Amino acid sequence: MIEFKSVNKKFGNLHALKNINLIAQRGKTTVLLGQSGCGKSTLIRIIAGLLEADSGSVSVNETKVNQNSVQSIRRKLGYVIQDGGLFPHLTANENISLAATQFGVSEEKINQKILELVELSKFPEDRLNKYPAQLSGGQKQRVSLMRALMLDPEILLLDEPLGALDPLIRFDLQNDLKEIFTELKKTVILVTHDLLEAAFFADWVVLMKDGEIVQQGNINDLIENPIDSFVTKFIKAQRSAVIGK
Repeated sequence: MIEFKSVNKKFGNLHALKNINLIAQRGKTTVLLGQSGCGKSTLIRIIAGLLEADSGSVSVNETKVNQNSVQSIRRKLGYVIQDGGLFPHLTANENISLAATQFGVSEEKINQKILELVELSKFPEDRLNKYPAQLSGGQKQRVSLMRALMLDPEILLLDEPLGALDPLIRFDLQNDLKEIFTELKKTVILVTHDLLEAAFFADWVVLMKDGEIVQQGNINDLIENPIDSFVTKFIKAQRSAVIGK
């Protein structure tokens, strides 16, 4: 569904991505794992066309991401960032429906879709007319998720969507997200620095360091067969998050 071929990206003297080769399978959840600054979010932003690779290519459903294709590709993407990215002057309902309104979807279809998303995301319907400042952290992330799903995208890009939440809210939202991924069968790219979160969500884990992919595979590959000392150190640093490790 998504393919990186020999992708490089620099910001000044910082080599943010170094010769990235990666395939994200259709209908699966790929987790980009690693410390802050390792290049995870840069990968997400290149998929969304918010950044351009300096060299190499990125394809979404066999269409290369470039200036000519980026608008049509964005129609296939839902994007959720850590703080939700909601517009503070719009209600939850208005935030969710914004893109659909801009694309000329009828009010009747928008309202029907919002009701479906409210049920799917377990968001309280009576909070739809509240502004972001009147919502809890978990509610704001549910609104952001509904906004991302409003146009029924093929792909969900989630950039540390749960990182700012307290543990209990995060636990509830993790379980709800997993149910949503399973039900909708979307292609999901999720960024996190948390090993337990990666283990919970991932069909495929990509561990990064300093702009490079160090190891990829299922979570057991990383835990049982670390490829080098960095992988071992990363796993051990979070060993309390994995039962018996």
